[in-house]
Amino acid sequence: MPEDDRKIASARKSWEERKLNPALKRGAERFPNPEETIRPLFEFAASLKEDLMTKEMAQLFAEDELSTLKWQKAAWEALKPKTESAQASASM
Repeated sequence: MPEDDRKIASARKSWEERKLNPALKRGAERFPNPEETIRPLFEFAASLKEDLMTKEMAQLFAEDELSTLKWQKAAWEALKPKTESAQASASM
């Protein structure tokens, strides 16, 4: 691997460990069940009967937030340190 590639890989790994991973971990642990977390937003959208524009906006907002939480959870599962993955599997 050329020296420049090594530096880039090292910087990326450092960034993941210092910035990205802690943020993903916090989100994944705070909201372990994305569907249940966002359910009240979907219920609110469904409760709107007359203001269809607000209903559509609320529905789209809920869908966007749900996809964000799902992505965050999947990203953390893929990037978390191997030792943490093994500990989680062993505790089940």
